[in-house]
Amino acid sequence: MLLIFTGLLIVRVAVLHFSDRIVLKSGPKIENLRRGYIKDSAGNILAISIETRSLFANPEKIEDPKKTALQLAEILQVRPEYIYSRLTLPRRFIWLRRKLPEATASRIEALKINGLGFKKEFKRMYPYETLASHIIGFTDIDNNGLSGIEFSQNDYLSGTADVENADINSLNYGFNINLTIDKNIQYIAEKYLNEAVTIHNAERGAVVITDVRNARILACAVNPAYNSNYYFRYTGKQRASYSVVQSFEPGSTMKIFSAAAWLESGRADMKKLYHGSGEIDIYDVTIRSTSVHGWITMFDAVRLSCNVSVIRAMQEIRKDELDAMLRKFGFGSKVCRDFPGESPGLLRPVNEWSGISKASISIGQEMSATSLQLAAAFGAVANGGVYIQPSLIDSIELNNGHKIQQFYPKSKGRIISRQNGEILRQMMKAVVETGTGKNAAVPGYEVAGKTGTAQISSSTGGYLEGEYTASFGGFAPYDDPLIAVVVVLDRPKGQVHGGEVAAPVFSKVVSEVLPLMGAGATSVTNIDPREISARSPHFDGEHMPDLYGYRLSELTPLFEHIQKKYAVQFEFSGSGVVTSQSPEAGTVLQKKQKIELHFR
Repeated sequence: MLLIFTGLLIVRVAVLHFSDRIVLKSGPKIENLRRGYIKDSAGNILAISIETRSLFANPEKIEDPKKTALQLAEILQVRPEYIYSRLTLPRRFIWLRRKLPEATASRIEALKINGLGFKKEFKRMYPYETLASHIIGFTDIDNNGLSGIEFSQNDYLSGTADVENADINSLNYGFNINLTIDKNIQYIAEKYLNEAVTIHNAERGAVVITDVRNARILACAVNPAYNSNYYFRYTGKQRASYSVVQSFEPGSTMKIFSAAAWLESGRADMKKLYHGSGEIDIYDVTIRSTSVHGWITMFDAVRLSCNVSVIRAMQEIRKDELDAMLRKFGFGSKVCRDFPGESPGLLRPVNEWSGISKASISIGQEMSATSLQLAAAFGAVANGGVYIQPSLIDSIELNNGHKIQQFYPKSKGRIISRQNGEILRQMMKAVVETGTGKNAAVPGYEVAGKTGTAQISSSTGGYLEGEYTASFGGFAPYDDPLIAVVVVLDRPKGQVHGGEVAAPVFSKVVSEVLPLMGAGATSVTNIDPREISARSPHFDGEHMPDLYGYRLSELTPLFEHIQKKYAVQFEFSGSGVVTSQSPEAGTVLQKKQKIELHFR
């Protein structure tokens, strides 16, 4: 069955290609054009623009700047001196406050001060707050993308990209970006990552989940998270996408790919024994294993994660063979064409390797990788040796839903033989069943994976004592793989090994994601139903719906529907669920309408 699946996969990815219906050229910015949506794979809105009002002044028409400054300072909660300094500038136009809450704008409007005015602007909002914030990113006050998809796809979202068969001047919205991310799977990944970081007191962590069949990224969770609505409250380090923008030493997860080089060399002997003596000297450096494993095969060296035996086996192949295999698996280069800021990691050219480099790299040291690279590499093993490049963007569309560009999987084809691919799969299965990855086991499913524990290198050379990166990468289900999952925890305290701290996260994530994808009959537990429900209040097109008890994330489809018919201004306060609304449910909506919602 595996051979048939692999063959079909190769045929499928061979005929897929990238659309060329779009012309990449930036045009002029259009006034009052609403920025496009960012959506997940099911159409859930992850980023939306809400109409607001911004306050400006013409200082030449302000009759009493001092009095006006006092009146505005009270409402805007700023110092009168600041307002006065603005109102006395020798200009005809100045901004006083951008994107005001509607209640604040109404209070200022009621003052009826000559020389003050309002301009309609759109405020970017992120209904799910911290969910997938490292992917989505954020915009500045002028709605220019500064990070994430907001930055990398700014021309499309802002409607300035010159697109074939699309009249830019007739657009009311920028182009929508549809991601491959599934918000429910993203929520699961974030939930268990946050739990693990807290339990193990880690500095940070990441979980990446891809669809093995097409390498589309289903989730990319990063801790610490940040709220894109208030990005300015967070440091650059908190907003950085750990393990994707910032690479790390992968440690023993690399032994699977070293084993691939060993198998593909043609000189591998599966019955040969290698002495796991506990330590080995390479020139003037001593490399140790966590235990003395005795005489074992390469299969068991990977299963037990024995550094010494793996290094002894790798002495039989050339360093250029190892380098070539790792590059086939995507290490040392960017692997996702559309992930913002992705790092290529570090894999130095062979001519820069030292005498110890082959040994170090074979066990995941003296190099760095990203969680995306690992997820794609483990996905290739799951496919029996077929490598597909990860993708994050599914399509780009007009606001009416018409797709102007569709992205398809792109494959390198087969990078290792079917036979060797099956051996690697069996190695990873044994790691979970009887090796270092027992904590990754999932009730009701057969899974496969590899643990990793890497001592963190020092910027001054050598390694930091007692500081580690713990990781686990694998795929599931074993017989018919659907997902590849990589878990990384940076500097956990107490327990530090990948099999202890990262493997359990893999188990919890897989146990909930597979049922969502229709694999097996295992029940989904411990998921907040509000986060995965598709409920939305009923709207008859004329009357204000009852929004009591709904979260902001559940209301975004409704907002989109209302805004297409009414000139609505929204005002939100608080967080949580709606506890009060204005107008009341059942009220007939007007063509120009203000809707106020309080969340608690």
